[in-house]
Amino acid sequence: MTGSEGWLVKLYYTNKFFFVLMACGADNGLVYAFLYGRHNELKNSVGFNIAMVFFATIIVVKQIINIGQWVGSVEKLIRHDQDQKEKTSKER
Repeated sequence: MTGSEGWLVKLYYTNKFFFVLMACGADNGLVYAFLYGRHNELKNSVGFNIAMVFFATIIVVKQIINIGQWVGSVEKLIRHDQDQKEKTSKER
């Protein structure tokens, strides 16, 4: 990690508890969302609605982390391409 990914991505990869919470929470949240959409009787359950808000929040945070990872990767690829162009131009 170069730091260009942001503090949330850094936290994701350096804190095991946060990593597991985000990874497992996002996956389980998608299952909950599927059940929420398929079974209308679950929409009347207070406990299920609270869990759905919890998991939806995790899904949103995980997507923000994914965007941070993407931005960091794009920046690294741009730097790599620039380095390769400089190397090629010096060899000519």
